[in-house]
Amino acid sequence: MHAIGVTESNLVGSAYQSVEYIGSFNLDSNTGVKTPNLGTVKKIDGKPVINVKSDEESVLEKFSNGQLLAKMLCDYNRKQEFTTERLIDEISELNCKGNVRASSTTFLDPRLGIELYRHMGLLLDAEKCNIRHINTADASTERLGDNNEECKWNRKLRTYTCHPHNKENEVNFSGKFTTDDLYGTKIESIEHLRQIPLENLEKYDGLLVMNEVVVDYDQNSILGFIATTDAVVRWKKKHLSLNSIKEDCNTMQLEANKHGLILSNSFLYNPIINKLSCL
Repeated sequence: MHAIGVTESNLVGSAYQSVEYIGSFNLDSNTGVKTPNLGTVKKIDGKPVINVKSDEESVLEKFSNGQLLAKMLCDYNRKQEFTTERLIDEISELNCKGNVRASSTTFLDPRLGIELYRHMGLLLDAEKCNIRHINTADASTERLGDNNEECKWNRKLRTYTCHPHNKENEVNFSGKFTTDDLYGTKIESIEHLRQIPLENLEKYDGLLVMNEVVVDYDQNSILGFIATTDAVVRWKKKHLSLNSIKEDCNTMQLEANKHGLILSNSFLYNPIINKLSCL
C-alpha cells in the first residue's frame, strides 16, 4: 500500500468539502424528471430484496451523455471458474447497510472505449452516486476502518473486519479511504472528466486506460447488470465470446436473485466500438 493520506472529502468545484454521512441518500430532488431507475426494497421471507427495473432508453441516453459508472465484480478465477463472490459480498453489504461507501468504479466515456477490469458487474447512475474521488488512472483505493487499517465487508459476520478477517478484528467503518494517485490526474468532477481532451488521456491499444471514480451508492443508483466481451483480468487482456457472456450473465443473475438483488435489465458494453446496448 502506498497511501498518501486519508480522505473523507467530497470534491466540489476545486475545493474539498467534508462529507457528513447520515445513513441514507436524498435522491428524490428531481421531481417530475423521468428517471431510468424504478428500484424498490422489500422483504421476502424476512430478508431484504432489492428489485430494480430500468428504462432502457433512458440508460442508453445516459451513456451518450457521459453519466454512467461501471462497478465490475465478476470474472474467472485462476482455476478458470466463473466466480460471483465479489458480487455476493456487494449485495450483502448493500442489503445490510443500505448503501456501499467508498466503492471503486470506472467512468464510461462516451467519446472513446475504455478498459474495464473484469467482465461483469453493476451499471450505476453517476448522477445518483455521491462522488468522493476521481482519478484519470487507477488510484489504488483502499477502505479504512476507524483504526486506520484496511478493512473489508465480511458477509459471514455481517460487519467490517481487518486482516485477519475474523470476529476478533471487527472494526467500525465510517467511509474513510486512502488513494495513492501515483498515476493519472486527480479530477474535481465528472463534468470535468468529460471535458478533458482525449489527446490528454492515457491510452493503450486504442482504448482509454481505466480511470477510477470512488463513490457512495445505494439501490437507487443501480441501473442493471453490465457485461463486456473484452476486459482486463489479473492485468491481462481477455476476450469472451458473446455466447459465454450470455451464459455467465445468466449465472450472475441467478446468484444475485438468490442473495437479494433482482435486476430486470442487463447491458452489453463493447469497448472496441464504444457502444452500450441491451443484452
